[in-house]
Amino acid sequence: IASSVTYCRRLEDEAVTALISEGLNLRELRLAHCSLITDNAFLNLPMGSSFESLRILDLTDCGELQDAGVARIVEAAPRLRNLVLAKCRQITDRAITAITKLGKNLHYIHLGHCHRITDTGVQQLVRLCNRIRYIDLAVCTNLTDASVTQLATLPKLKRIGPVKLK
Repeated sequence: IASSVTYCRRLEDEAVTALISEGLNLRELRLAHCSLITDNAFLNLPMGSSFESLRILDLTDCGELQDAGVARIVEAAPRLRNLVLAKCRQITDRAITAITKLGKNLHYIHLGHCHRITDTGVQQLVRLCNRIRYIDLAVCTNLTDASVTQLATLPKLKRIGPVKLK
């Protein structure tokens, strides 16, 4: 089962929480450009609940999303394969640390325009999620050559999105 509510700019946290909580068989959820979504959409998920079926989550341009929300997403959906956080400009290396808990499950990660991510976050991601096949770090302006060198060590990597270095 897939659900797409992209560009629903008036969609609020409570609706997202309800959708995920009731969608136990949801495999794909696209919430791109839903600008009112905050961490609370995920922090208010029932404690102890696990959404094992969810494999794809697109939160492109959910600009209010922060590290705590990302951490809760990973805790609630530990089998995510594709995670899109492009233009989630408030997330930092703390969110990346949480994402590393996805480990070998993570195959696709899009972090373009996440300006607060550093080489430290990329290094953790590469070390703990070594089955990544696609990564996009476009306009992550705090990254240096060290991040690209780390990406080169990913054994299954097929594609790197554009990387703009300092």
